[in-house]
Amino acid sequence: MSRDVQGYSEVCITGYFSEIIREPLESLITLGQNVRLICQEFPPKLSKRDRKNLEVLKKLVKAGAKIKVNHRAHARLFVAYNPKLGEGRGLLVIGSFDFNFECYGKERYDAGIKTRHPDLVKSAVKLFEEMWTEPESMYLEDFVKKGKVRMDSR
Repeated sequence: MSRDVQGYSEVCITGYFSEIIREPLESLITLGQNVRLICQEFPPKLSKRDRKNLEVLKKLVKAGAKIKVNHRAHARLFVAYNPKLGEGRGLLVIGSFDFNFECYGKERYDAGIKTRHPDLVKSAVKLFEEMWTEPESMYLEDFVKKGKVRMDSR
């Protein structure tokens, strides 16, 4: 049985993910949150950084997150909501940030907007669902199994 955190049971995030986000998301999953992520497609030959980030995503899948890869994904959004209350009742953070160390005041300037405006939250949920369900989105496990990336790349 899932427990709501601040009234939200769904957490949907798009972007580029690294170790910085793993523990907070695992905590949400432990509390019963439904966590879904959409990340950009990894290149066939992984850099050291990409390898590390792919490993983070694999750990999140093991923890219970659902993750899809989409080659068109470039949106950066975080939306939390409770479908029982309606898609417009939630929290939206949208901006230029990724969930990695570079975007948290270390190397770059990033900006974002945080809102609970029902129309904006509803639009973000709709965009996430469109990206999630389109045929071009594939589960991370399938992406790796199909040999889209080589884990031994240097």
